[in-house]
Amino acid sequence: MEAETWLIFIAVVFIGSYLQSVIGFGMALIVVAIARISGGVDFATLTAAISLIALVNIVVALRGNLHFISRNILALLILGQLPAVALGLFALHHLSISAVAILEALLAIFLICGSVASVYRPRPFNQVSGLPALLMVGAIAGLCGGLFAASGPVMGWFGYRQPLQLAIIRATLLAFFAVGCLSRTLMVGYSGGLTGEVMGLFVASMPATILGAWLGLVAKPPVTDVALKKIVFVALILMGTYIGIRAASQLGYGFNW
Repeated sequence: MEAETWLIFIAVVFIGSYLQSVIGFGMALIVVAIARISGGVDFATLTAAISLIALVNIVVALRGNLHFISRNILALLILGQLPAVALGLFALHHLSISAVAILEALLAIFLICGSVASVYRPRPFNQVSGLPALLMVGAIAGLCGGLFAASGPVMGWFGYRQPLQLAIIRATLLAFFAVGCLSRTLMVGYSGGLTGEVMGLFVASMPATILGAWLGLVAKPPVTDVALKKIVFVALILMGTYIGIRAASQLGYGFNW
């Protein structure tokens, strides 16, 4: 990759880390969206690097909160998650080789739907979800995690509908994400996907990740969290729309971008 590509990726990671520190979501979505628009990093390399970066952030966020994890819920979610992560990686491998336009179209749908899910907070369920729902949602989130190294929108929408303490929901979701990132990274490593390029992006972006997260705590922007969420929400939808139109043009649907 060219030096310009490395600098863009590091800058995007910084922005994503800062925004996630301020509003609580968005890093993986932002990094994937902007990196795909700017080009230069292929899907497999991009998602492998994001998984490693996210894993570090999650481990730090979980520190001191392990006792809040609902082990029963987490176990059922993981049962659905792990096979789906492998399926998502399998699909990513084949689509990134022979059908990048289809992969980008799926990414566009995920960005738009994920943005809506990230800011939409429906009323909680009357009772904690049972086995079928937990397995299904774990599988959907795992599939998204395998494809795009991002399952936050799916789990956030589902998790915050559970009639549980916020500390339990947050810790359980973080643990779920940690297992997803770790399992994805191990699978990618086993298949030889942790290349020098992936590790280079990971190492080079860690200072930006740490700085962005720290600045998000000590130097919040001069707008309310609600306003900032709306800005990020609209930006992700616009980026998803652009990627979708670009994918449609590559698939021959009459656009010329």
